Amino acid sequence: MPSANANAIILHSNALHNKKTKGELSISVSLNHGGTIGNIALSGALLQTAPVIGTKLSASVRDAANQRYTLPHPTRMELIRSLDSPAANLSVSFPVERRSENILDVSLNADNNNLFDGKIDEQGFTVSQGGRLLTLEARDRGGAPLDNEAMPQTLWGANAATMFSRLLRQHGFELHNTMPARILPVFTIYKGMSEWDAFAAFVTQMHGIAPHVEGRLVVVGRPRPGTRMVFSNTKQNCIPFTTLTHRRVPYRMISRVIMRDADGWYSSAYTNTAASFHGVSRTRYVIPPTEFIDNPGLDAKLRINRAQYRSDEVVIRCPGLLFMYPGQQCAVEDSSFSQQNVHVDKIRHIVSDAGMFTELNLCQWLYYS
Repeated sequence: MPSANANAIILHSNALHNKKTKGELSISVSLNHGGTIGNIALSGALLQTAPVIGTKLSASVRDAANQRYTLPHPTRMELIRSLDSPAANLSVSFPVERRSENILDVSLNADNNNLFDGKIDEQGFTVSQGGRLLTLEARDRGGAPLDNEAMPQTLWGANAATMFSRLLRQHGFELHNTMPARILPVFTIYKGMSEWDAFAAFVTQMHGIAPHVEGRLVVVGRPRPGTRMVFSNTKQNCIPFTTLTHRRVPYRMISRVIMRDADGWYSSAYTNTAASFHGVSRTRYVIPPTEFIDNPGLDAKLRINRAQYRSDEVVIRCPGLLFMYPGQQCAVEDSSFSQQNVHVDKIRHIVSDAGMFTELNLCQWLYYS
């Protein structure tokens, strides 16, 4: 974290305060509204009914005897999906009377819509003064290609469909390829690469953009726009929020990448004009990794874009459980703050003593790579 200070503007119920923070410009907005959604008590008036789920959350598990049974409403839950991982990760606790036998998988539904299906990674049972709790850690089908290593080999003339069939199809995924048909002359899978890492590296080398998962689909290409979701507490027909935080983090930007060539000279420079626009001067000297020896410019582009992608972020929390997916395009159009050209980078569904929430990390989709 740099030592330079930046102003942080905190808005709480029309009160404006200035305070110093390090390394980032932050706008945080907390607003109170009326009514009740799920277990969340609010004070004021909601401008519209958001497409939330949260009044009926149900869970069931299947044990080693292939018996499926329901569990009570969880006391705590965190379900995370993100663009940079094929797996949805669930951490959940249920009040129970006694220890359960070996549990194989867990299913969550919200208002009869499936929220999560996955296999158990870890099962625990806790007894305390607060009661007895069954705790489960689980991942959906995306966990399998992360856990399984790909066979080390060198492939010639492969395309995305061939690599998908070799590495991912057996886990129940389908391929959705929006990029032009191409073949990669040569590609090496190194020892220790997971099946997902191998496929992601192949696609990135071929198209300059990482693949991502939407349900059963492995998408090669930019996240599909779908329905554009708009967040606002001051406009009609938008999704209301309880908290919004905007972080601009210039120190993450890279203004220039200089690549070393095969003769050992740092001879090729790639400039990020967006960083220059923000007054950022930050240079990196890079030895291209093996997979980018023949295309150092792509390596430089990816480094610049990925740094830029994380340099401006909106974190927004909404009441209830929103059925959205990573990559879905969004906008914020509130009287206190406005942001366009963003998409969901990460989504967290949360159940706690405070109620049910959806927390979204929104990043600039133009820089996704």
